[in-house]
Amino acid sequence: MIEQLSSEVSPFILTLLLKYKYLVLFPILVVEGPIVTILSGALATPEAHVFSIVPLFFFVVFADLFGDTFYYLIGRYAGEKVLNRISEKKHVDYHQKITDYFEKYGGRTLIIGKISHGLGWPVMVFAGSVHMNYARFMTFNLFTSLIKSIVLILIGYLYSENYRQIVSYFGSVSATITITALVVLLIYLFVYSRKVR
Repeated sequence: MIEQLSSEVSPFILTLLLKYKYLVLFPILVVEGPIVTILSGALATPEAHVFSIVPLFFFVVFADLFGDTFYYLIGRYAGEKVLNRISEKKHVDYHQKITDYFEKYGGRTLIIGKISHGLGWPVMVFAGSVHMNYARFMTFNLFTSLIKSIVLILIGYLYSENYRQIVSYFGSVSATITITALVVLLIYLFVYSRKVR
Protein backbone atom coordinates (compact mmCIF):
# COMPACT_ATOMS: atom_id res chain seq x y z
CA MET A 1 0.00 0.00 0.00
CA ILE A 2 2.69 2.52 1.00
CA GLU A 3 4.75 1.64 -2.07
CA GLN A 4 1.74 2.18 -4.33
CA LEU A 5 0.89 5.55 -2.78
CA SER A 6 4.52 6.68 -2.98
CA SER A 7 4.30 6.38 -6.76
CA GLU A 8 1.13 8.53 -6.86
CA VAL A 9 1.77 11.10 -4.12
CA SER A 10 4.74 13.41 -3.58
CA PRO A 11 7.36 11.16 -1.88
CA PHE A 12 8.43 14.11 0.28
CA ILE A 13 4.91 14.73 1.62
CA LEU A 14 4.31 11.03 2.13
CA THR A 15 7.59 10.67 4.04
CA LEU A 16 6.63 13.58 6.31
CA LEU A 17 3.19 12.07 6.94
CA LEU A 18 4.67 8.70 7.80
CA LYS A 19 7.18 10.25 10.19
CA TYR A 20 5.24 13.06 11.89
CA LYS A 21 1.65 11.96 11.19
CA TYR A 22 -0.90 14.40 12.67
CA LEU A 23 1.66 17.16 13.21
CA VAL A 24 2.24 17.40 9.45
CA LEU A 25 -1.30 16.43 8.47
CA PHE A 26 -2.84 19.44 10.22
CA PRO A 27 -1.35 22.31 8.17
CA ILE A 28 -1.74 20.35 4.93
CA LEU A 29 -5.44 19.77 5.69
CA VAL A 30 -5.94 23.48 6.37
CA VAL A 31 -4.39 24.44 3.02
CA GLU A 32 -5.49 21.54 0.80
CA GLY A 33 -8.26 19.78 2.66
CA PRO A 34 -10.32 17.49 0.39
CA ILE A 35 -7.58 15.72 -1.57
CA VAL A 36 -5.43 15.23 1.54
CA THR A 37 -8.50 13.95 3.41
CA ILE A 38 -8.90 11.24 0.76
CA LEU A 39 -5.18 10.43 1.09
CA SER A 40 -5.45 10.23 4.87
CA GLY A 41 -8.34 7.79 4.47
CA ALA A 42 -6.10 5.60 2.30
CA LEU A 43 -3.41 5.79 4.99
CA ALA A 44 -5.94 4.58 7.59
CA THR A 45 -6.45 1.22 5.87
CA PRO A 46 -5.21 -1.92 7.67
CA GLU A 47 -2.52 -2.30 4.99
CA ALA A 48 -1.07 1.17 5.59
CA HIS A 49 -2.10 1.65 9.25
CA VAL A 50 -0.63 5.15 9.51
CA PHE A 51 -3.79 6.62 11.04
CA SER A 52 -6.71 5.21 13.00
CA ILE A 53 -9.93 6.03 11.20
CA VAL A 54 -12.04 7.30 14.14
CA PRO A 55 -9.46 9.73 15.60
CA LEU A 56 -8.63 10.72 12.02
CA PHE A 57 -12.25 11.71 11.37
CA PHE A 58 -12.41 14.07 14.36
CA PHE A 59 -8.98 15.46 13.53
CA VAL A 60 -9.98 16.20 9.93
CA VAL A 61 -13.17 17.96 11.07
CA PHE A 62 -11.19 20.05 13.57
CA ALA A 63 -8.61 21.05 10.93
CA ASP A 64 -11.38 21.88 8.48
CA LEU A 65 -13.18 24.15 10.95
CA PHE A 66 -9.90 25.73 12.01
CA GLY A 67 -9.25 26.69 8.39
CA ASP A 68 -12.78 28.07 8.04
CA THR A 69 -12.30 30.20 11.15
CA PHE A 70 -8.90 31.42 9.93
CA TYR A 71 -10.38 32.69 6.66
CA TYR A 72 -13.39 34.12 8.49
CA LEU A 73 -11.09 36.18 10.73
CA ILE A 74 -9.14 37.45 7.72
CA GLY A 75 -12.41 38.70 6.27
CA ARG A 76 -13.61 40.15 9.57
CA TYR A 77 -10.47 42.20 10.22
CA ALA A 78 -9.28 42.97 6.69
CA GLY A 79 -12.00 42.15 4.17
CA GLU A 80 -14.45 44.78 5.41
CA LYS A 81 -11.94 47.56 4.77
CA VAL A 82 -11.31 46.28 1.24
CA LEU A 83 -15.04 46.12 0.49
CA ASN A 84 -15.57 49.64 1.80
CA ARG A 85 -12.75 51.01 -0.36
CA ILE A 86 -14.16 49.30 -3.45
CA SER A 87 -17.61 50.64 -2.60
CA GLU A 88 -16.25 54.18 -2.35
CA LYS A 89 -14.49 53.95 -5.70
CA LYS A 90 -17.43 52.36 -7.53
CA HIS A 91 -20.06 54.42 -5.66
CA VAL A 92 -21.94 51.22 -4.91
CA ASP A 93 -22.38 49.84 -1.40
CA TYR A 94 -21.02 46.34 -2.08
CA HIS A 95 -20.62 45.74 1.64
CA GLN A 96 -24.34 46.19 2.23
CA LYS A 97 -25.23 44.11 -0.83
CA ILE A 98 -23.08 41.21 0.32
CA THR A 99 -24.42 41.59 3.87
CA ASP A 100 -28.00 41.35 2.57
CA TYR A 101 -27.05 38.36 0.44
CA PHE A 102 -25.52 36.48 3.37
CA GLU A 103 -28.54 37.25 5.55
CA LYS A 104 -30.76 35.58 2.96
CA TYR A 105 -28.51 32.88 1.47
CA GLY A 106 -25.57 32.63 3.85
CA GLY A 107 -26.20 29.04 4.90
CA ARG A 108 -26.52 27.56 1.43
CA THR A 109 -23.59 29.67 0.22
CA LEU A 110 -21.35 28.25 2.94
CA ILE A 111 -22.42 24.70 2.10
CA ILE A 112 -21.77 25.19 -1.63
CA GLY A 113 -18.43 26.82 -0.86
CA LYS A 114 -17.30 23.93 1.31
CA ILE A 115 -18.22 21.21 -1.17
CA SER A 116 -16.93 23.04 -4.25
CA HIS A 117 -13.28 22.93 -3.11
CA GLY A 118 -12.23 25.99 -5.14
CA LEU A 119 -14.73 28.48 -3.68
CA GLY A 120 -14.33 27.57 -0.03
CA TRP A 121 -11.90 30.18 1.20
CA PRO A 122 -13.39 33.19 -0.67
CA VAL A 123 -16.83 32.36 0.76
CA MET A 124 -15.39 32.19 4.29
CA VAL A 125 -13.60 35.51 3.80
CA PHE A 126 -16.79 37.18 2.55
CA ALA A 127 -18.71 35.77 5.51
CA GLY A 128 -16.19 37.36 7.86
CA SER A 129 -16.17 40.61 5.89
CA VAL A 130 -19.88 41.15 6.47
CA HIS A 131 -19.63 40.00 10.12
CA MET A 132 -21.88 37.00 9.64
CA ASN A 133 -22.92 35.68 13.04
CA TYR A 134 -20.09 33.33 14.04
CA ALA A 135 -22.36 30.78 15.73
CA ARG A 136 -24.49 30.56 12.57
CA PHE A 137 -21.33 30.42 10.47
CA MET A 138 -19.94 27.51 12.49
CA THR A 139 -23.27 25.64 12.61
CA PHE A 140 -23.47 25.37 8.82
CA ASN A 141 -19.76 24.64 8.49
CA LEU A 142 -19.80 21.97 11.19
CA PHE A 143 -22.80 20.24 9.62
CA THR A 144 -21.17 20.25 6.18
CA SER A 145 -17.73 19.31 7.49
CA LEU A 146 -19.03 16.27 9.38
CA ILE A 147 -20.66 14.86 6.27
CA LYS A 148 -17.91 15.87 3.83
CA SER A 149 -15.11 14.53 6.04
CA ILE A 150 -16.60 11.10 6.61
CA VAL A 151 -17.43 10.74 2.90
CA LEU A 152 -13.92 11.70 1.76
CA ILE A 153 -12.20 9.55 4.39
CA LEU A 154 -14.32 6.54 3.44
CA ILE A 155 -13.60 7.10 -0.24
CA GLY A 156 -9.88 6.98 0.49
CA TYR A 157 -10.30 4.06 2.88
CA LEU A 158 -12.50 1.89 0.66
CA TYR A 159 -10.95 2.72 -2.70
CA SER A 160 -7.32 3.30 -1.76
CA GLU A 161 -6.09 1.15 -4.65
CA ASN A 162 -7.65 3.63 -7.09
CA TYR A 163 -6.34 6.73 -5.34
CA ARG A 164 -5.07 8.47 -8.49
CA GLN A 165 -8.34 8.02 -10.42
CA ILE A 166 -10.40 9.18 -7.43
CA VAL A 167 -8.36 12.35 -6.94
CA SER A 168 -8.52 13.09 -10.68
CA TYR A 169 -12.29 12.61 -10.73
CA PHE A 170 -12.74 14.68 -7.57
CA GLY A 171 -10.67 17.48 -9.06
CA SER A 172 -12.79 17.47 -12.22
CA VAL A 173 -16.07 17.60 -10.27
CA SER A 174 -14.77 20.38 -8.01
CA ALA A 175 -13.59 22.37 -11.01
CA THR A 176 -17.00 22.00 -12.66
CA ILE A 177 -18.82 23.22 -9.54
CA THR A 178 -16.38 26.12 -9.13
CA ILE A 179 -16.67 27.25 -12.75
CA THR A 180 -20.48 27.00 -12.64
CA ALA A 181 -20.63 29.06 -9.47
CA LEU A 182 -18.31 31.70 -10.94
CA VAL A 183 -20.41 31.94 -14.11
CA VAL A 184 -23.57 32.42 -12.04
CA LEU A 185 -21.81 35.10 -9.97
CA LEU A 186 -20.59 36.95 -13.08
CA ILE A 187 -24.08 36.88 -14.60
CA TYR A 188 -25.53 38.23 -11.35
CA LEU A 189 -22.95 41.05 -11.20
CA PHE A 190 -23.56 41.91 -14.87
CA VAL A 191 -27.34 42.10 -14.39
CA TYR A 192 -26.94 44.04 -11.14
CA SER A 193 -24.55 46.58 -12.72
CA ARG A 194 -27.07 47.23 -15.49
CA LYS A 195 -29.80 47.84 -12.91
CA VAL A 196 -27.58 50.33 -11.06
CA ARG A 197 -27.08 52.29 -14.27
